[in-house]
Amino acid sequence: MLMENYRDNLQIDLKDLAHYVLKFWKIIFIIAVVGALLGGICQFATGGSASAEAAPVSIPELSEEEMTKVNAAVSSYKTYQELHDTVMESINSDLEKIKAGEVLDKDSAEALEYKTSIISQATTGMFSGNQSVYNTLSANEKAVYDNLMGKVIEVETKPSNNKKFPFLGCVFGVFIILSVIVIRYVLSTKLKTEDDLRSAFKLHIFGAIAKKNDDGLAVVCSSIMALSSTGKAKNILLCTSLAEGIATDYISRIKEFLMEKAVSTETAFNIVSDPTSIDKAAKSDGLIFFECIGESIYENIDKEVELASNLGINVLGAVVVK
Repeated sequence: MLMENYRDNLQIDLKDLAHYVLKFWKIIFIIAVVGALLGGICQFATGGSASAEAAPVSIPELSEEEMTKVNAAVSSYKTYQELHDTVMESINSDLEKIKAGEVLDKDSAEALEYKTSIISQATTGMFSGNQSVYNTLSANEKAVYDNLMGKVIEVETKPSNNKKFPFLGCVFGVFIILSVIVIRYVLSTKLKTEDDLRSAFKLHIFGAIAKKNDDGLAVVCSSIMALSSTGKAKNILLCTSLAEGIATDYISRIKEFLMEKAVSTETAFNIVSDPTSIDKAAKSDGLIFFECIGESIYENIDKEVELASNLGINVLGAVVVK
């Protein structure tokens, strides 16, 4: 008789997916800011949303003092451009890591936020506000500046208040990062929820242990003791598909507790590939799997269940560490 494929019973828990996405709120916020900033730069580079037709005009003559001011503005822009190119290259490198599914650590995320802030401040200082380098120039000085920078001077020079480009940049950035996060969640081969063990592998759940505060540990110990006292399984094997980690730590702690209560138990780590663990499984009356959300791999859990089935061993249930 063919075993049912566990993949057919895996379902996406939207509530868990929402919690997963919210873990990356800082990165999402940073990408939204970067997108809005790039949209603003794009709007400035393309002349914003001014509707007047562009046309060349005569370049006014400036005094030596005015020309010095214009040259200083041009020099400031070149410095800004060098800063912009250098920092944006670093930002783009971080974004490529995120797109590839890599999660930035706290220091890298804060560094990305800092680099974004630098670009924003530099852009504001160069182009935006009454005290920006560009807006401190007079009309004639702006005309000469624009000519030196290779710009086409527009007949209408009223600044645009259109926020379409920044808004679209923000939306596009958020869409991209959300897509990466959701795809990463959906394609993950690691255990996502407690319900996956119930629905995909048809396992009874003895309880869930919270890693932060050991909440649920006492309930799990009591459940195993009650199971042993009924006589359904005298020699219980506490096992996991993991070779090390928090799940193995809990197995060791629970075994010590049960030994004090005269409950016979054995432990086995990495049961899917360790010969000693397989021998222990064959001699036991029943197995209790300990699997950790975000660590245990579906394929290895499936191998555990298949191993028990092939050896004719009773699977008593599972404990979830989350």
